[in-house]
Amino acid sequence: MRGLRLGRVMIVAIVATLLLPLFAAAADSASVLVFRGHTSQGQSLTFNVSAGKVRSLKYNIDDRCPDGHILRVHSTFAPITIRNGKFSRTFGPPGEPASATGRISGKKASGSLHDWSISKLTHDLCRGSATFSAHA
Repeated sequence: MRGLRLGRVMIVAIVATLLLPLFAAAADSASVLVFRGHTSQGQSLTFNVSAGKVRSLKYNIDDRCPDGHILRVHSTFAPITIRNGKFSRTFGPPGEPASATGRISGKKASGSLHDWSISKLTHDLCRGSATFSAHA
């Protein structure tokens, strides 16, 4: 009997060990906040907050070009570390940076976006900026 009980305990321990990563992943996914909002240009904006980082920041921004035409740019940022409720990062190739700066307080977020992109139509540098607000 004792060998049978020990065998069952071993099986339970092995199964628990194998399932632990699944429970940990579920706990991590439970701590993800999904933010949705809009920019001052009326464009949608989304991002997630998990593990102290802004992740999957996505938005459109309209850049005004020197000749007056509008260049719509779709931006997706890599993760940005949040420190003291604030985040800020600049991405992009030299001469065409995009930046996002913001503040998160509970389930509310706000900030600003800036973009400089070359128009394929005119080969000029176009610039855009917008503020945003979002909530989880």
